[in-house]
Amino acid sequence: MKRKLISGIAAMGLGAALAIGGATAPASALTWTQYCRDHVRDGVPYDTYLSQTAQCRIQGGPAAAGGPEYKYNGVVDGVMGTNSWKGLQAYLKRFWQYGGPVDGVPGTNTYKAMQRWAKTQGYQGLVDGIMGANSWRYFNQAVRVGFFQN
Repeated sequence: MKRKLISGIAAMGLGAALAIGGATAPASALTWTQYCRDHVRDGVPYDTYLSQTAQCRIQGGPAAAGGPEYKYNGVVDGVMGTNSWKGLQAYLKRFWQYGGPVDGVPGTNTYKAMQRWAKTQGYQGLVDGIMGANSWRYFNQAVRVGFFQN
């Protein structure tokens, strides 16, 4: 199991192709901090907030897959900054009907797209752009399943 985890992380760090909503997109070759390498596939998959582990997953998964407008290529350190959010917004624009700008500032439109993606993992709440505990939990699970599930 540990060998599989290490080889999977090494492949991601080298820019392996990631499955995204039925499509395949190359991820950028990124530098991963030790914390993110150790926790991106394990930990609590059902976080009810934007934990450091969830931020590692976002940076190394959908933000790095981004889109034509922007792909995050910074350090995967579990600290969401403007560039991490831009990458996520570009990914959401491409696959989850995000209609806002790719500006790195999360708001209602970003959160609605995140909630639409969360519905793939059983989110039953409204797509209202307000991220409550259930929105975060199912969104984090959607990222984990979409990018880091074995």
